[in-house]
Amino acid sequence: TFYRYFRDVDDAFAELARRALEPIALAASALELAGARTDADVERRLRAYYEVLARQLALHPGVIREALLVAPSSTGQAGRELSVFLDRMRAYLEKLIAEHSGRGPFRPGDPKIVAAAVFGMGLGAAPAATEPDASLDPEHWAREMARLETGALVRPSESPRRAPRRTG
Repeated sequence: TFYRYFRDVDDAFAELARRALEPIALAASALELAGARTDADVERRLRAYYEVLARQLALHPGVIREALLVAPSSTGQAGRELSVFLDRMRAYLEKLIAEHSGRGPFRPGDPKIVAAAVFGMGLGAAPAATEPDASLDPEHWAREMARLETGALVRPSESPRRAPRRTG
């Protein structure tokens, strides 16, 4: 009956990965940063995205780990589909950063470089969170990832500076 639904194991894995990653892609496409005015607002919006990612990591740790680490380097259907998925996510992030770079609370910067750094951070953290000995607390993970990404994207809050003390 397996071959009634799938051509081969690669096809079955591609379907599992698609189901695990689809909510992440939907959450990313719903990420609305245009109205963000403060670093706290940016962090809150990013946290909603990372909560979806953390939930999917907790539900499908093995599938997502394989999808992010192994499949993109494979030459089969799953590898090709996952490479396209990752490229689309990176391009979307680059576009989002380009739209906001230097505006409102966002730091100015080269969208390609910033997107690569932010994407790499998420890509590195997700598989680490799915390691067999990792005890993933989705809420804590989402909060920390949103905090780190906000730090990468947003200018530091302006705090009133005290005048230097004069001596002598």
